[in-house]
Amino acid sequence: MDAERREARQGRYAVVDESEEDIFAGRGFFVRGRRHRYVLPTGPAPVGPPAGFGLISAAGSDVDRLFALDRALREQGAPATAGWGDDPAEFRRRTFSDPAFDPDTYLIAVEAATGDYVGLVRIWTSPPSPYLGLVGVLPAHRRRGLATALLAAALGALHRRGHAGARCEVDETDTAANALVARLDARRVGGTIEVQHPNEP
Repeated sequence: MDAERREARQGRYAVVDESEEDIFAGRGFFVRGRRHRYVLPTGPAPVGPPAGFGLISAAGSDVDRLFALDRALREQGAPATAGWGDDPAEFRRRTFSDPAFDPDTYLIAVEAATGDYVGLVRIWTSPPSPYLGLVGVLPAHRRRGLATALLAAALGALHRRGHAGARCEVDETDTAANALVARLDARRVGGTIEVQHPNEP
């Protein structure tokens, strides 16, 4: 059975394909969460950043400020990467030493007036196809089109290299993220569920 298992403090849980829900329900598991799997089509970037903002590559960024932005987004509820924690040196190593790091698809939104880093997108160019790890904008700068511009720019870079799409997963409760990928004509290709058993066997 294709499942990623790990120990939880109050019982076993697994992340499995949504098609296996009945199997796990029959074994006493309950569903803790659901995620949609999408493929985002690539294409020429239809929009640029809104007035007063620019996009730069993470490769030319101030890594301490990038780390601070990443941490702020995680504290706002963006998915964290296990092990990155609060160690700037480890963040630097895992980011720039990863073979899947791509300077053209890891972009930062910068406010022109202040130079502040306010949003980012990172698409890892890993097999079998590029994977969207995160797109996020700080709360004070949302609803301006920055997330759309970031994602469109990264997908545009993939398009220029001949990639047809990028994979991503979105929690079903994340209304904003599901709306964002819908605006970019994402195609749902399945989903996963997180199931938990109340007790250890």
